Amino acid sequence: MGKELKNFKCKNKGGSNKDLPPMSEDFKENINKYQGMGEDALVSQLMSKVAQSKSDGTYNSAELKNFVKTVSPHLTREQRGKLERLVGVIENEE
Repeated sequence: MGKELKNFKCKNKGGSNKDLPPMSEDFKENINKYQGMGEDALVSQLMSKVAQSKSDGTYNSAELKNFVKTVSPHLTREQRGKLERLVGVIENEE
């Protein structure tokens, strides 16, 4: 079974979250919304939403990059690598 968002780490490499940007309420709500989903289900959900937004013309590459910039400090090195590869796939589909 894939990893779940409940294992999401809110700490940077030094083990402290004091230097991290604060999470918006919307971001926190999304964490709660997707918390019980496995990694495969999360990726599937993301790809579905990206496909929909690309087809209806609302996809915004800058928003995706901003999301990655916001969430990356909260991820492990392995999780950041997976996210970067996923973003590469998404960006190359345009």
